[in-house]
Amino acid sequence: LRQWWIGVLAGYLVPFLVMIIMLTGFFTGNSSYTTYRQGGVDIVIDGRLTVAGWWSALHSAVMMGVIGGLVALVIWRIAYRRVVTRTRA
Repeated sequence: LRQWWIGVLAGYLVPFLVMIIMLTGFFTGNSSYTTYRQGGVDIVIDGRLTVAGWWSALHSAVMMGVIGGLVALVIWRIAYRRVVTRTRA
């Protein structure tokens, strides 16, 4: 599995999933905040994410996924480039 798109997909999915798990409190149950507002919008109310909170988490996860995908593409390009060897005459 050395295709560029597999590297980009893996580079996107890993940070995306990690961010979703971290930001939504997937494994810890509810958020540690009881109520949290950001920019005048309620993100967490009574320890639960609001719709705006889910959109904020999704937006952050997508952005981190894009960055991870770009990094993976650069790494793939460097790792699988053709090596030109020159021989001395």
